[in-house]
Amino acid sequence: MNVNQLTKQRKTTQQMMIIIALLLSFFWHGFLPILSNWAFSQETTPSGLSQVSPISPTSSPASQLSPSTNFPKLAVNTPVSVKLTPVTSGTLEPPGTASTNISFSETAKCEFYPLHFAENLRAIAQLRHPDMSELSQWAERTLAHLEALIFYVNQNNPVQAWSHLKQLEKFIVELGTLRTNLKTQNLSTNALPTELSPELPQTDTQEVIPTDVALEELLLALERRVILWGAALQAETTSAFPISQYFGKKSVDVQRLKERTLAVENYFLGKTASLANNVNNKETIGLLWCDYLDVRSFLADLDACQKMFYQPNRRGSTLVSTIPVPMLVSFCDRANVVLLRLNDQELTEHQRRYLNVPVVALWREELANWSADTVTPMMLIRGMERFEETGGMSDMETLFRLATRLSFSRTPAFRQLGLLTSELYGGANVKVYISKVLINHLLPPSQPEIATFRDVIQQQPVFGRRRTDTDIEMSFVPAADRLLLSLDVSGTVKTTSRANAAITTLFTGGQAEYEAQKLIELTEEGFMLAPCHVQVRKNRLELLNFQTDFDRIPLLSGLVRSAVRNQYESRQPDAQSETQQKIARQVRERVNREADDRFKTFNEKYHGLVEELSNSFDLFLEKKDARTETDWLLTSWAIRSQDFLSGNTPAPETPAGSFADLKVHESVINMLVGKLNFDGKTATVGEIRRDVAEKFNRPQFAEPGEHDNVQIAFAKYNPIIVRFVDGRIEISIALDSLKIQRQTYRHFKVIVRYRPIVTNDGELVLKRDPVINLINVSRGQLVLRAAFTTIFPPNRPFSLNPPFLKNDPRFSSLTTGHCRLEKGWFAVALIADDTESLSNKSNTVVQ
Repeated sequence: MNVNQLTKQRKTTQQMMIIIALLLSFFWHGFLPILSNWAFSQETTPSGLSQVSPISPTSSPASQLSPSTNFPKLAVNTPVSVKLTPVTSGTLEPPGTASTNISFSETAKCEFYPLHFAENLRAIAQLRHPDMSELSQWAERTLAHLEALIFYVNQNNPVQAWSHLKQLEKFIVELGTLRTNLKTQNLSTNALPTELSPELPQTDTQEVIPTDVALEELLLALERRVILWGAALQAETTSAFPISQYFGKKSVDVQRLKERTLAVENYFLGKTASLANNVNNKETIGLLWCDYLDVRSFLADLDACQKMFYQPNRRGSTLVSTIPVPMLVSFCDRANVVLLRLNDQELTEHQRRYLNVPVVALWREELANWSADTVTPMMLIRGMERFEETGGMSDMETLFRLATRLSFSRTPAFRQLGLLTSELYGGANVKVYISKVLINHLLPPSQPEIATFRDVIQQQPVFGRRRTDTDIEMSFVPAADRLLLSLDVSGTVKTTSRANAAITTLFTGGQAEYEAQKLIELTEEGFMLAPCHVQVRKNRLELLNFQTDFDRIPLLSGLVRSAVRNQYESRQPDAQSETQQKIARQVRERVNREADDRFKTFNEKYHGLVEELSNSFDLFLEKKDARTETDWLLTSWAIRSQDFLSGNTPAPETPAGSFADLKVHESVINMLVGKLNFDGKTATVGEIRRDVAEKFNRPQFAEPGEHDNVQIAFAKYNPIIVRFVDGRIEISIALDSLKIQRQTYRHFKVIVRYRPIVTNDGELVLKRDPVINLINVSRGQLVLRAAFTTIFPPNRPFSLNPPFLKNDPRFSSLTTGHCRLEKGWFAVALIADDTESLSNKSNTVVQ
């Protein structure tokens, strides 16, 4: 291979890994550069940072669903999603839009068997370490009760199933006690490896002792199953109206539903003589109700249904038996949503009266004929276990749709199961923690300002020199559900001035102290700034000297000077008051102007990030949690789309000695990968590279390469899955076929792992593990390994140090560290640039 070929090959060696690197850098290089614009100046001299131990945020296995989640208009055969929000009182507008020694081996054949969770339990149950005896016995009993639960559910015996579920609830408490009692040395998390520390190979005879992090994951996984299995058992024992009863049901008529829906639209828009004609602003209110109840979209779908599947009977109506099942499911789901909103308990008396008319009553009656439960509880449990096993976006999308359709079931138990699932699997997947020490470190050093001035005081022109000394500090205002900061500015103003009157020249000196405060809140719209509040105190004016035109006249000079002094003293309080007001106004204008300019830059970058997520990936930001401590800002967000859930595990704790901490859940990366639409895609390497370059707006990645003609066909289901497990980034690529060197390899999977290490230079990087796993490959192992070694080169680590740490002098004393890959999270902290400090504190966790 000549030099040119080698150069071309190097350009194409990172085709698959470049996607993952881009996704990670998208957040790491996107959030912290925005943080650098919080300062009032970009030219600062780095100083030492006093370390503050961060507050460890309280972790929760789930976050509340935001009531402001927006859902798009959906197609005919797509289940509609709902938004339930509180109503405004007093208006007519609609609301905003068994035995533990029994083993049931046949339970593993059930579709909802928790394969991944059971394997973890079984591995712990097989431990023979003397310190792990209680834990292994716990795992053995838990596994037995879990299999018994599934067995009795499969046998339709809810009484026995409930008894085993109650036992599993007790095991949650037992595991919490065991975690506390187990020896610390057996449950310590692994330290961050460095290139200098050798890796010890593991043999088959070695037992892997579970870490405390692994036990926490196991505990939370058991909690999720107890919650969802309990809700599912409750729903299974509840009578519901299944969709299967619709086939052959004569009372359901598409034409009649369409006619009654049209009558409701006419009522809302005031086209019929009714109560609506007597309502002020009827057109606006009617449009709001049409949108809230999805009337116009419903009519469009019913009309399309009739045009495609019209089969008249004796009455000229469309029979339900001719409608495809997906479309029938969509109509049933829509009926559920509308009925839930019409029967909302939070509707005001005015709103109920507005809906209490015959046309709406007939529509409600017809919708009740269509209402049905299109998803069973066991379908959701099966989807949950599948997603827990793979973590893929295809499985996440399936689970999301199942939970959404259950959440607007008319059966309360079904609805509760759907809402619980959305809560447990719809938590935050991006967390950003920032310390007050870092914020104040980014602020510019205070420099005295000396300037001349001209003004008018007490209707007299005044000019002179002014020296202003200013101190700027950012303080955090504790708030349980807000990100609230205070820009505190304090300073002194010293002046020497000269004022010319008719026959007198006055020389005065003044000194004033002021304090200014400007509250700043970080919201989903960016930084919102309140007006500046200024208080001036200790304002003193002193007459230093004065001259008159009569100073050389012996008889008059004394009288004139005495009169001038008396007049000055009488007017001094008014002059001090006027001076105080002018200082306050000038300080207020200056602080408002400079703060607005600086935070405008941040808002522009923030809105650019949100716009890029929306335009390129059809994702949106949803704030999950916000808390302001005395020393820390703690904020959690969900980056999600209309088709996916978000995080489902608690984030790792923030270590002591950190100044900022960025935590990204694997669901974010998988969501972005899913938006690349690789599912079932067949393309050449060149075409894939060009698509990625366009999606990420990186034209340099579209340069031609040597292997551009290699054809790849991705699997139709979960083609690429990224997991953050066992301290590694695991990339799983499922391919239907790969054509290389005139050979075609079909239906195999490639697994590549990267781990964070600290180089000899103290740089945090991701380095590929030596072994690439090929699954379901019986021939061509050498060829495929060589190909994927080229795609994922082992000698090209990816730096986790963003460029601004080197380019911005304010960050020269900081570096990345405390990298944690656990519980599905990738977390990197900003720490002091001290390699020895990093190695000493990598395991320090604030409790």
